[in-house]
Amino acid sequence: MLPEHRHERCHVLVSLAQTALLDSASNAQSRELHLNAGDAAWYSEHIAHTLKNLTAHDVQFLTVEFK
Repeated sequence: MLPEHRHERCHVLVSLAQTALLDSASNAQSRELHLNAGDAAWYSEHIAHTLKNLTAHDVQFLTVEFK
């Protein structure tokens, strides 16, 4: 589990391996992300959220925040 954190700008999460996450935003909206290596998920700016691993294996991803 990645505890609640905030992004002030647009950002992209790029999966480095097969990934399944529960993305829960502070506004009570949530979505499941099922990504393969190289897949990406786009986020608009000003978001606070948590990410929970839905699998038994480690999750590997990069987050790039744009200025």
